[in-house]
Amino acid sequence: MAKKIMSKELLNSTSSISIESIYAAIRDNGFSEQTTQLIDNFTNDILNGKTNLTQFNQAEHAGLCCAGEMLIGAYIVSCYARTSLEASANASASQISPGKALALIAS
Repeated sequence: MAKKIMSKELLNSTSSISIESIYAAIRDNGFSEQTTQLIDNFTNDILNGKTNLTQFNQAEHAGLCCAGEMLIGAYIVSCYARTSLEASANASASQISPGKALALIAS
C-alpha cells in the first residue's frame, strides 16, 4: 500500500488534530516520522488543556496528564491497536464486512 502524504497544515495545526486523524495516519503511514509528530502534537494539546479525552472523567483525565506525555502517547497507540484488533476479530467472525471493519479502525 502506498503511503499517503500528510498535509503540512495537519502537522502544524493543532485545531484539526483528532484521534480519528491519528488513526488514519497510523493506518495509512504506519509509525512514520510524520505520524509520530502528529501523536506528539496531539499529546501536547492534551497536556496544555487544548484537547480533552472525552472517555475519561475530569479526575481520570487529570491523572493521565500528570503521568506525562509517554503515557498519553502509549494510550493513543494502544487504543488504535485495540480498535484494530476488535475490527479484525469482528470481520473474521463474519460479524461485519471487511469494509466496515476498516471504517471502524479509522473512527
